[in-house]
Amino acid sequence: MNEFVRRQVAELAKTSIDAAFNHLIQYLTDCNENYGALVNNSCPTANSREKFIQEVVRDGIYTQITPFLKGIDEAWALRMAEKYGVKTSPVSYNKVFPDGTKHRIVTKRPVLIGPRYTFKLYKEPHQRSPGLGYVSQFKSPMKPNRSAKDQYPFSQVAIRLGEDEIRNIVMTAGAETAAHIIGAYANSPAGVTNLATHLLRDEKPSQLEHIDLTLPELIQNNVIIGVTKHIFATIGVNIVPSEVEVNAIMSDKDAATAATEEVEEVSSLGEVKE
Repeated sequence: MNEFVRRQVAELAKTSIDAAFNHLIQYLTDCNENYGALVNNSCPTANSREKFIQEVVRDGIYTQITPFLKGIDEAWALRMAEKYGVKTSPVSYNKVFPDGTKHRIVTKRPVLIGPRYTFKLYKEPHQRSPGLGYVSQFKSPMKPNRSAKDQYPFSQVAIRLGEDEIRNIVMTAGAETAAHIIGAYANSPAGVTNLATHLLRDEKPSQLEHIDLTLPELIQNNVIIGVTKHIFATIGVNIVPSEVEVNAIMSDKDAATAATEEVEEVSSLGEVKE
């Protein structure tokens, strides 16, 4: 969508910089009202507006859509496409098959999609090894000092849940357990606060078995899930399950739980049930 508007701005700029700038500001405001106002206020003079338009025509349009911005969904994407005259077209790409052959794939229908881009959060991955680690005089986990990095290339902090650990938990205990742990451990502010409160105030914090939030509540407050929803929403894809789907999933889960409890009850009475 940005590319189509960039072309419109480039065409308008041939006859009027003001018209091109106003068209661009309207588009940015439709994406994010605050960002549109920021760009508009940042170009108060005719010279600054002309320079900005030249940069947009040359480098493309950069939009700032913050996470959790309401209204960015499929309906918004379709409405924007209609307003700015965005045309759909087939998409083609290369795919390597298991036998090593490469084929050119073309979508059967025109789609509304732009060039592939990478959304990168600030992260510097490095090798890690969970397990026993270094502790301070207060018995708190800590990293080795700089002089020890060559000797100990692994970060050996005891308390850690990373990609490998989460994958292991999912495979051994299931996705729900992993979602509950990671929500309470790091990604749900409400879950982290609740867990910290228990650890600080419980009479026996080492025997803590649960926190006061259900899994749906942890998922609702999980900021990483919110960011993921936002990333997909910017291209008009809604990954949030509908209420009907949620009810169906919960019904199946309740039925499975009831069946398990029934089998356990019968087994405890010494009966055999196929």
